[in-house]
This record gives sequence, structure tokens and C-alpha cells, in this order.
Amino acid sequence: MNRKRVIRSAILIPALLTIVGTSARAQSSPDKSPDSPLIFGRDVAPVLVANCLGCHNAETKSSGFSMASFASLAAGGDSGAAWVVADSQASMIVRKIRGLDPPRMPRNRPPLGNDTIARMAAWIDSGAKLDEGRSPGDSLESIAWPESRIVADRLARMEPSERQEAAKAEAARIFAGVRPGSSTADASMIRISDRFVVIGISDKDVADSTSKTLEKAADELKAIFGGKSSVLAGSSSKFLTFVFEKPAEFAEFCRQNDFEIRTPARSAVGRSASAWPMLALQVGREGLVVSQEKPSRTPERKPARSTRRKPAPESPVRKQPNVHALAVEALIDATFDDFPKAPAWLESGLAFSMARTADPDPSEFDRMLAEALAIGPARGTGDWPRRAEDFLKDRLPPAISRPLAFSLIDWLKRTWPAEFPEFVRSLTAGEPELDKTLGRLWKTDRAALIAGWTQYLMRGPARKGR
Repeated sequence: MNRKRVIRSAILIPALLTIVGTSARAQSSPDKSPDSPLIFGRDVAPVLVANCLGCHNAETKSSGFSMASFASLAAGGDSGAAWVVADSQASMIVRKIRGLDPPRMPRNRPPLGNDTIARMAAWIDSGAKLDEGRSPGDSLESIAWPESRIVADRLARMEPSERQEAAKAEAARIFAGVRPGSSTADASMIRISDRFVVIGISDKDVADSTSKTLEKAADELKAIFGGKSSVLAGSSSKFLTFVFEKPAEFAEFCRQNDFEIRTPARSAVGRSASAWPMLALQVGREGLVVSQEKPSRTPERKPARSTRRKPAPESPVRKQPNVHALAVEALIDATFDDFPKAPAWLESGLAFSMARTADPDPSEFDRMLAEALAIGPARGTGDWPRRAEDFLKDRLPPAISRPLAFSLIDWLKRTWPAEFPEFVRSLTAGEPELDKTLGRLWKTDRAALIAGWTQYLMRGPARKGR
């Protein structure tokens, strides 16, 4: 569960931008609200980057006019300075895009919308100020807000009821993009809680319990990370949570939304680095059963004649992960977007540890602990200390590191519950922090950590009553 995916900077799609009042072609940015002053990076720069920078860059510099930086933009080109501060009607750039001084700009492209031009003119009339904390030498591309930030800003200024409707509409639209023609039927499957919108579960009770599980996990993660996690510390956007039964639909969702499926056996992905944080999971029908209640048994009637009774069949081993467990794994995957330096074992271990708590049938995770013993100190090759060190440095293949990660985090969390959150927070800065963290919290080192972890595994972590 390491940060291995590549995310495009503009993954937001036209319907979402329409919902929150922005242009799909980045022609315009959010409409100015009465209580929201115009901001160059939000209201002007994205328009210029999308429509003008292709010709007016440092290399091409059409008509001697480069928009490579704010300074070169203000300086203008062969036709003079780009603007006259506080006088948009006399400003070259406004007159060009309005077509008052031919040729109209942008050349060979559709004209900019009236609202977009009016916003640019209003920015000039208000003083043509660069954003606070920015330098005139900064590139225009670095100053321009990405679409995700623009949408997030608009959502933050919406009323709660408007944000909720926007979240529902966006969830239904994305789901329908994966399953064409499903938007009307699947609208009834949408469940909304404080921080989550869940779509794709037809059973109302399962959908509601999944939302409650996610809310509980979010509370636990917030207690661990506090303000270090931007999406948990407070966000105007709800997590859009998509549940698919068919692997092909899950794969198509990931393709459309730039998710990398890193672990086919556990189909759960999450992302918080966008205007709408997203979770997605693929779970079969067996995994959508979230109750462990056993059917009541009726008294057996004694057979009239003595017969040889067949032995009762053993309970089948569940082959599919549970929806609650996968949802929690996806949430942690999204949470770690804020911590790209964190060791992969920290993320996967925490994900499996919290997923085990959420899963009504923990047998799968008990098997993982037994597997950690088998591939760890019980392997019998005498190289466990070296392999443990390689594990801590993320040098082992994921198939081996995952059960080891689960066992290590399970041990730390159970043994030192009070210090565990600080341990996790410290390690998000990277594996080199491990030694300092061990010394500060427990006055020990990684050799002692490996020794204690080994003892825990050798005691038999798969024992009952855990």
C-alpha cells in the first residue's frame, strides 16, 4: 500500500465542474461570491494557462509576449503592458480577449466566455494584485490553482445542503460512468453519513453498517493523526465510496479515475488528494454478508431405526474479504496520501490491523498472523534477523511483507496502546525516524524491537481468545 500510483493533476470531470459552477475546459474558474475576493491564482491564472500559455511561453513568445511568469505577463509584449492597474477598459489583455483590438485572442480558439472576461477585468480593476506569498518571478503554472483546489474552494463556500446534493450527484454520475444507464436505479443505493457517501450496495442494512464502520474508522484515524491528515482534520468534501461486485467494473473504475490496482487479491483503493476524496472496493456476494449470527437450530428427531450419522460438515473458509474490512483498508490508503515518506509496512500493517477490528469474521487475519510466523522466525533458515531488517526498510516483496506488517503493528498496538499513535505519527516522516522514535518512546533500538516482535510471534499469535 505504498504511494506508487501516478495521479493526473486534473482528474475532475465536466459534470463535477458543472455542479460546482466551473468550466470543464478551464475556461473559467469559480464565480466570485460576495464574500470571496478575487484571487489571481484561482480566478485568472488557470484561464491563461489553459488558453494562452501555449503560444505565449518563454520559448515561443508570440508577439514578444511571454506569460511564463507573473512578471513577464505584466510586462506584456509588442503591444505594450498587459494591463493598466485599476483600468481594465484601457488594458491590452482585456481589449484583446474582447476583440476590441484585433486579432481577438486566443487566436484560432473559441472566444472566452463573458463571465470569464468580466472576472479578469474585475481583478485588474481591483488592483491586479498577485496572491500573498507569491513572487512575480514565479511561473504562471505554479501560481495557477489546479482544478481540484478550485472545486474544493467552491465546495467550502457552499451551504451544507448544497454540498450534500453535489456529493450525491457526483457519486451517481461516476457510478453510471462505470455501469452505463444505472444512474436512476442506483440513486436509491446511495447512503450518506457525516463524512461518507456510499454507493453500490443494494442491501440497505449492509450499506448503513458500512457507513458506520467507515465513520468509526475515521474517528480512530483522526485520533492517531490529528491535524497531520488534511482530509481527516476537516474537509468540505465527503468521501465518495464506490462498491462493486464485478471485478471488471472495479477495474474500469480504476482506469477511469487513475487508480493503480496494486494487490489484486485485496481490491481496495483510496485517494484523498483531490476535491472529492474517493474510496473504491470490489467485493463478492460472500463479502457483503456482515453478520455472524448463526441460524437457530430445531431439535433433532431421533431416527426410528439406528443409522450411522454422517459427520457435520466443517464451516467453509471464507474466500472473499469482507466489505467492512475492505472499506477500512481503502480509507487508510486514502489517508496515507498525506504521508508519501511513510514506510509501506506502516500503512499496510495499520490497514490490516484496523480492518481486522471491522471484520465480523477475523479468521482471515488470524491466518495472516500464522503466516507471519511461518515466513518469519519459524522459517528455520537462521536469517530471520536480516530479513526482519530488510522488512523494516521495505526491501521484501509485498506478498511477504504484508503478513509481517500486520503482525508487527498488531503487536505494537496491543502492547503499547497509549504510545502507539505517537509511534505512527513519527514514522510517517519515513523509516529513518524509527530509531529515534524507539529511543524516545521506549528507550530501545530496532534490534530489541525485532527480538520482542519475534517472541510475540513464537508465542502463537493465532491463538484463540485474541
